[in-house]
Amino acid sequence: MGGAKGSTFGEIRRRITDSIAQTLRIIAGPEQRGVAEALAMLASDRTVGAGYIRTIRDFYARGEAEREAFFRTLEAIEPRKIDYVLNQIYAAMDSPEWLITLRTDLHGIVRRLRAGGGAPEARAPLEELARSFTDYFVKIFNFQYLVTRCCNAQNTSIALLKFISEKEGVHPADNWWDFENRLNSPDHIIVSLEHFKMPYIPLVYVEVALARGLIRKISRIIGERRRPPDLRRADTAVFYSLNTTFDGLAGIALGAKMIIRARDYIRKEYPRIRQFATLSPIPRLGDYLAAVLGGGTHEFLLTKAKVDANKHGRFAAPAEARALRGALGGDGAPLSALLVKALADPAWRERASLRAALRHPLTELTRFYLTREKRIERESGGRLPNAYDPVANFHLSNGASIGSINFLANDSERGMRESFGMMVNYIYDEERQEANKMLYARGGVAAA
Repeated sequence: MGGAKGSTFGEIRRRITDSIAQTLRIIAGPEQRGVAEALAMLASDRTVGAGYIRTIRDFYARGEAEREAFFRTLEAIEPRKIDYVLNQIYAAMDSPEWLITLRTDLHGIVRRLRAGGGAPEARAPLEELARSFTDYFVKIFNFQYLVTRCCNAQNTSIALLKFISEKEGVHPADNWWDFENRLNSPDHIIVSLEHFKMPYIPLVYVEVALARGLIRKISRIIGERRRPPDLRRADTAVFYSLNTTFDGLAGIALGAKMIIRARDYIRKEYPRIRQFATLSPIPRLGDYLAAVLGGGTHEFLLTKAKVDANKHGRFAAPAEARALRGALGGDGAPLSALLVKALADPAWRERASLRAALRHPLTELTRFYLTREKRIERESGGRLPNAYDPVANFHLSNGASIGSINFLANDSERGMRESFGMMVNYIYDEERQEANKMLYARGGVAAA
């Protein structure tokens, strides 16, 4: 239904009016003509004023049916024009903020259609439109339009800091005062990226702890009894929480840009810092071990039989297996059954004998998970080079290497539930990053 090259404004308006009428029959008469004219202006070569955008936004805000009608109408515009339409909205509003809302809503509609199990061809045009949005966002949220800011109590309003705390999804604070305590610690900083047309609104931010050497337990960063280090001796920046603040900004590599900009900022402001690393969660490890050790049907490389075979003591040395059997009373039980029984008791970490016996098995199972388990290509069933774990995939695809795999590094309720307390340090060594990226693209994983 896209307008041919050289279409007149009247022809464009007629096509869009027809599209609106087909998609949303509850609008008629003058209102339909007004909306159609405003949308036609977007698709034409004419400059769109604020009044037309206001008409479109008022229509869009009426409800879910109107929002879907708006996107179905954009479908009617030829694909090469979509970039121009989005640019018209951006220029008229002098900000990308409403565009972020549009992309959020569009992805929600596509997800709903996929979940509904309808014919793929019915949603294909909207999926193509979503790809056009992504291509446009990659351009307008590129490095040259992003401003780096260090957010702290001295230069940032309380309202904005509370907004940041509400978006914290990795290690959410119990309340605002707990988050404020993080901010007030001299070894903690928050670095954010803003769009130059959206000042003082962080799009993505990273929380950083400065330390001497790697930090291997999250309690050393946000624990109640932590002792701040002597910053004069700090040589390592540890990124421990990376968050985007808008759902509509997913999938455009803002996190990767944030890591680069944060490193640049820290090098300038803290010249003694020489090492950059993360302390990262492993959010799917618990579900993975439940599937593997349980012996059910799954798509993973590691199986219950391989764990029980335990070739060369890979997952448990003989002494560790004996210790597990002694602590659990499981003489003759296979290793997988011992691990399932031990980990099923939430109090295992309180028993010194079990802690000692589980350290090596959990560490090596985690290592296998991070380095060997890959995503599956749904159509072919083949294994992709990407790590199954989403956090691992993010850091490894950005050129990091796996550093220390840390036992009982997060003993919070969430940490134990998601990963039995395991965390990992990814190392960002700038001299090795490009080589690491190439290795990862071939299915390999670099170790620090």
